[in-house]
Amino acid sequence: MHTFRKTITALLTASVVFATAPAIADNDLEHLRNNQDKYITHDAAAQSALKQFPGAQILEVEFDVEHNRNAHYDVELRAADGREYDVTVDAVSGKILSSELD
Repeated sequence: MHTFRKTITALLTASVVFATAPAIADNDLEHLRNNQDKYITHDAAAQSALKQFPGAQILEVEFDVEHNRNAHYDVELRAADGREYDVTVDAVSGKILSSELD
């Protein structure tokens, strides 16, 4: 019975964590909508990433606001050589903050 309770507790905890993830992402998009004049667009973030990786294919662009970091875009792309990269673009300046092989 003790193992069963641990399993149920773990499952409930995991479901709460996964259920709150979309809400956090929605808050980021709501923040972007309410502050559009402060940030570059998704397209501008993608264009910044493409300057560093000419010929790449953009797979995903996501706006993100974190408490310990400035607003930024996470750009996922596939470079011309087929490797995938995660590129972080500053949401205000469009400057590449980091890029790493995925």
